[in-house]
Amino acid sequence: MSGDRIRAKVPSRRSQADKFSLQFKTTTNRKQKTMPLVQIKGVSDYLTQNQKEEMIRKVTDAVVSVEGEGLRPVTWVLVEEVASGSWGVGGQPVTTEGLRKMAAGN
Repeated sequence: MSGDRIRAKVPSRRSQADKFSLQFKTTTNRKQKTMPLVQIKGVSDYLTQNQKEEMIRKVTDAVVSVEGEGLRPVTWVLVEEVASGSWGVGGQPVTTEGLRKMAAGN
């Protein structure tokens, strides 16, 4: 599975998960050991530090449930923030304020 990429598909129903892009890649280090890498991108200042930490734990759990518990120590989860307004969906910029309104149902 080295080098394979999986992109999350945005569900039709709006949820908090819609606000982040998920990319999964298995990489190989110099000693040829598999190292899962999950990259999550989202609009800055939307999630709290505690929410990011929870996401890291849950994504790691999901990866090792498929790839094996032995890979937990080398499973990387990277949460990257994109500046508010620098991410576009459907030709429209996505902002932190806009996401908060969407999450509130407005």
